[in-house]
Amino acid sequence: MSGGPILPGEPDTATTLVLARHGRTEHTSGRVLSGAGSDPALTPAGVEDARRLAAAIAALGGPFGVVEGLGPITRAECSPQRRARQTLDEVVKGTQLEPWVQEGWREINFGAWDGLSLAEVSARWPEAVRVWFDDPDAAPPGGESIRTMRARIAGQVVGTLAANPGEVVLVVSHGGPVATVVHEALGAGVAALWRMRIDPCSLTVVRYWPDGGCQVVAVNVTAHLATGPAAEHQVGAAARL
Repeated sequence: MSGGPILPGEPDTATTLVLARHGRTEHTSGRVLSGAGSDPALTPAGVEDARRLAAAIAALGGPFGVVEGLGPITRAECSPQRRARQTLDEVVKGTQLEPWVQEGWREINFGAWDGLSLAEVSARWPEAVRVWFDDPDAAPPGGESIRTMRARIAGQVVGTLAANPGEVVLVVSHGGPVATVVHEALGAGVAALWRMRIDPCSLTVVRYWPDGGCQVVAVNVTAHLATGPAAEHQVGAAARL
C-alpha cells in the first residue's frame, strides 16, 4: 500500500549500524557542553569504559550479546574528535579492523557555548537557549543548528550504508549524532531528540534494508559498563552532553 510504512525484511539483507558514544571525559563528568569546538581526552575512567565496550562488542552477536546472531563487524568508523578516536582505538585493539575517521560523525558545534555548563549557558543566553530547544533552525552564537546537524548525520548515514551493503558497521560518535540516528529512524518530532538518553560507551543498534525499511533494535545499552552498585550509579549519573 503506497504511503505506508516499509516493514523490515530478512536480517541477512540489512546493513546494521552499531553505534557507540565515546567514553567519559572531564567535560562529561562536569556536565559541560562539549561539541565540535572542544577536544577533551578520555579520563582514566573513560579509557576503562572503552575497554569494557570493546568486550561487549566482541560478544555482540553471541547468545548473551545485544543482538543474537549478528554477523561480525566489517568496518569501524568514528568522529574526528579525540575522545571518539581514543575510544575506537581501544575497541579495535587486537582485531583486524582499521579505524576510519569520518567528518560527518562529529558532535554538534555549540559555538560560543562550547566548554560551558548548561546552567552557565542558560544564565548568559536564556532566550537563545529556550529558542534553541524549540526551533531546529536556531543555532548557538557561532554554532550549528539542530537541522544542520541532522542533515549532516543523515548524509553520513546514507554514505556509510551505500559503501557497506549488508554489512555490520561500528560507529563511535557522540551523544548528539547517536540520538539523531535513532530520531531519524523513528521519524520522531524535534522534541524527541531531547528525550533520548545516550550514555558514554553505551551501545545503540539500528538496521537498514535496501528497500528503505529500518528498525531500531537497541538504544543506550549500558549493562557492559556496570560491575556493581557503585559502577551502576556512576554510569547512570553521566551527563548526556
